[in-house]
Amino acid sequence: MNFSEVQDVIQGVFTDFRVILCTICVIAYLELIAYIVNYRKKPKHFSKKKLKAIQASVKKEEQEAASTEAQAEASAETTE
Repeated sequence: MNFSEVQDVIQGVFTDFRVILCTICVIAYLELIAYIVNYRKKPKHFSKKKLKAIQASVKKEEQEAASTEAQAEASAETTE
């Protein structure tokens, strides 16, 4: 088999409609998978009033956690 015959076979394979159709389907499938993997939801937009309420509740929880931790340390020191 010389190069001319190999070239004819390769050209026949690459121009076959089934090969072209499969290639298009595989590329579309990979693009869909890449889109799904990289999809990010937009963050929720809060009104200023609601945002302040959320920040206040987080701050309150942090203060409660800190006071609970301080009480635990104090009780640990008294038992030693």
